Order: sequence, then structure tokens, then C-alpha cells
Amino acid sequence: MIITPLEYYQNHTLESLMFYGFGSNHDNSEHIRGYRCHAFRPAELEKFTTLKQVCMNTQDTELDAFYEAETGKKEDETDGAWLERFFALRLPKTLEVLVLWDGLADRHIHWEPNAKVGFENAVIGLVTGRYLEEGEPKRPLEAICLADVERKGWPVYDEDYTPPEISPEDRDTPWFTRAVAVAREHGVDLHTMANRVKMLHQHSFPRGLDRWDFRSAPWYGEADGWAFDVYLGRRVPGGRE
Repeated sequence: MIITPLEYYQNHTLESLMFYGFGSNHDNSEHIRGYRCHAFRPAELEKFTTLKQVCMNTQDTELDAFYEAETGKKEDETDGAWLERFFALRLPKTLEVLVLWDGLADRHIHWEPNAKVGFENAVIGLVTGRYLEEGEPKRPLEAICLADVERKGWPVYDEDYTPPEISPEDRDTPWFTRAVAVAREHGVDLHTMANRVKMLHQHSFPRGLDRWDFRSAPWYGEADGWAFDVYLGRRVPGGRE
């Protein structure tokens, strides 16, 4: 329901679709609800022609792939292969920055060989344009923010609500190391908890005023040097753009 009025009035003009405070704060993230999803599904963005910045719940991609598997999945395609292809193709073609919040569910439809590796393969597929048709232009992608996905880590429960079985090797391996390297080769910044290299691109996100912006206030200027947090929607000390 969030997207419907935006699609009606701004499908050819809207450039930024950002949500703040969700996924970084459990209380807030529980209060946003879309129809048959957490916030909105990738399919709802199909008619937008100018979107450059999108913030969405990671699990809504899984849900949308599950809903469309019956008609979209190839006859010989596994669930994991379909999930990777779906993730790489269903985002706006004008996308420059993707911010993902919340962890993976891996419940209704499953990543292969596991959630961590399968989702990283999907990110790599998006960055490289692996699933595009011959001659189809790549998205002008510049950055993907994955810190909240990494922070949440492995899915909490399997489909039967039991803790997932994870090998010690998989559990101890850092998230997104392959994707960071591939993204760098393609000129795309991957913002993760562990990636500390200097980013290639700078972005400006919509944000409201906070106390540090009022010139007449005694604390004006105290936030100089702080960085904007794409999950909170405000500047924070010690952060990175």
C-alpha cells in the first residue's frame, strides 16, 4: 500500500525511495507492513522509470520470488538458481544505490547451497549483469548497502522453526568477501560491516533536519565530521558515507 500512490503520481519522476529506522531498530521494523510482505515487493517497482535509490527489506525479495516461482521459474531451474536470477533482474533498471535491511529468511523458498553463499551469488549476479540478455544495458549501479543483512546474520529458524544447521566453516567465514572483490572490479561500492576500503562514490540521501542543523543552537557544528547513516537517516559519529 506504500507504493501504490507513489506509482500513480510519481512513477516517472520519483528518484529516491528511502525508509529510515527499519531493520536497525526492532521496535520500528515491526511497525511497517505491506500487503503480503514486510514493506513492498520488487514487482511493485516495475512501472517506475527514474528510481535511483531504493531501500527495501531483504525478505521481500525472497517472498516475491516465492510468489512468482510458478510462472517465472524455468523448467529445469532450481529454487536457488531462480532466487539468484530473480534478485538480479527485478530491481529498477535505473538503480544506482540499493540499501537492504533485515536478514535473510530462507524459509518459503531456499537459497543454495545455503542462505549465505546463495545470497552472495545473487549480489554478484546483480553487480556483473550476469543474467541480462545479450545487448541489454547494465544498471548504472554504484553502491549496495548490506551491513544490516550481515549484522542479522544467518536465518534464525528453518522452515520447521528449528535452528538451521550451519557448518563451522560457513559460520566462521566473513560475509560478502567474494562480492566485495567482484564489485570493486566493476566500480561498485559494497558497504558491509567488514569492508573498510575507501569507497569510489559519494551519494546524497534525503534527510530531515536534526538538532545539529540549527545555527542558533549552542550545539551547532558539533556534528561536523559525522557521516550519514543510510539505515537511521541521520548523521552519526564514526560512521561512513
